[in-house]
Amino acid sequence: MHEANRWKIVDFLNAAVDAGLHLGRILEPPADDERFWEGDSYETGPQTHLMDWQQNPRAGLPVWLTLALQKPGSGGHYAE
Repeated sequence: MHEANRWKIVDFLNAAVDAGLHLGRILEPPADDERFWEGDSYETGPQTHLMDWQQNPRAGLPVWLTLALQKPGSGGHYAE
């Protein structure tokens, strides 16, 4: 994929800042279990090493990125 076609976290944050939004929370949850990282292998038995970031560096990355943004003056609050 060409670099210009990749979204980066900075793209989302800069767009929010440019729109005048306030950042309330950033959440980056990890994978729940090793099945997320199996890919096409689907080997039998537990693959617990897939959750170890030292053996599988991707395991150190968040699975989802959640940005809680708020329009200034809207009076709302962010859920915990």
